[in-house]
Amino acid sequence: MSFRASIVLLCVCVSSIAFAADNYKFGPDSEPKDGVPKGVVTKLQWSSKVFPGTMRNYYLYVPAQYDGKKPACVMVFQDGQGYVGEKGEWRVPIVFDNLI
Repeated sequence: MSFRASIVLLCVCVSSIAFAADNYKFGPDSEPKDGVPKGVVTKLQWSSKVFPGTMRNYYLYVPAQYDGKKPACVMVFQDGQGYVGEKGEWRVPIVFDNLI
């Protein structure tokens, strides 16, 4: 394949990916619904003992229905601060509320 053909192919691929991202529509579970109990997201901070002076933020989502008498499911997102926003790209607290 020639250099020009490679560049053209690369441009087509990149533009199609960018165009597809602009057309994404949220599904019904990504929108708040009336009557659905709303969980609480709490921002906490952790101090590393391995790397002194290093602080990390983490977020804890607790469903409104949680009572503490039985084990709960856990989902962990690495570097997940972007997932907690209700107006962001993923809207995880809203999705969790709707799916629970």
